[in-house]
Amino acid sequence: MKKKTTMKIEEIRKILDGNKVILNGKHQYIRPDDTELEMMGTTTISGMLPKEWMAAWAGKEAVKALGYFDEIDGEDNAPEKQVLMEKLAEISKLTPAQFYSLLKDSKGAHARKSKEARDFGTEGHNFLEKWIQAKIKNTESPKMTGEKWLDSALGKAIEWMEANVSEYIASEAIVCDLDNNIGGKLDLLARLKDKALSVIDFKFAAHIGADYFVQTAGYIEQLRWLGIDDPKWKRIILRLPKTETLIEYDKKKRVSVRVPNEFEVCEVRTSLEFDISTFLHLREAGRWWNYSKRFTNY
Repeated sequence: MKKKTTMKIEEIRKILDGNKVILNGKHQYIRPDDTELEMMGTTTISGMLPKEWMAAWAGKEAVKALGYFDEIDGEDNAPEKQVLMEKLAEISKLTPAQFYSLLKDSKGAHARKSKEARDFGTEGHNFLEKWIQAKIKNTESPKMTGEKWLDSALGKAIEWMEANVSEYIASEAIVCDLDNNIGGKLDLLARLKDKALSVIDFKFAAHIGADYFVQTAGYIEQLRWLGIDDPKWKRIILRLPKTETLIEYDKKKRVSVRVPNEFEVCEVRTSLEFDISTFLHLREAGRWWNYSKRFTNY
């Protein structure tokens, strides 16, 4: 077996620049040839893993729109109780038709919350892309967004990168595996100060999920397909908090508690080869799922 060697930065950039797969306005990856084979996105594939918390979260957001709140241990929850009383007074005056309309609107609360989170993440990602491009081109860094909490989170990410990255290779680079019809766009490909070639992913989320491990492995699988490999691969997830605190459930005390929501660095420790294998099996599951829709009525 041929020993892997450290690739030069210029060689890696040349390969990435030569990739002709494009991402259109509908967030679809388009092959460079004339075939109409459907490409599946990396996040779509990793997103097929079960999220056990999602159903409970969606239900909770629905009732929060009607006045529900988490009772936090050690807090009087006075503001939340006031909102609850106001919502109750409002509901008591509604006609059946108006109340039904309110219930219908509450069903979509989780979707609205999710959109707000995506908008926050998009703004953050856009800034980081500009900041990294400035590092690559050796130009002036962009100004911060002006949003206090977002800028605080971005500042922590920048501080970590300045301390750990030796070379910024590519930002928002499109990768692919045309044999398996997979496309993806990674946040950052960089060489760390310990010489490891690293896929670095920015997550504006409350927690780090196992699907992120598979997602980052998927990027490496596609980089390998393109001819980019490294003997010291690392996968780094930088979690940027969206709020100052998080509400979590203490299973021992059986109460909800408020905890600090802090910037988090996660070096993925699961087996890269196992994660890549899982990623490719999920791709096949996705292929079957799309195929099976021809035989169902939903």
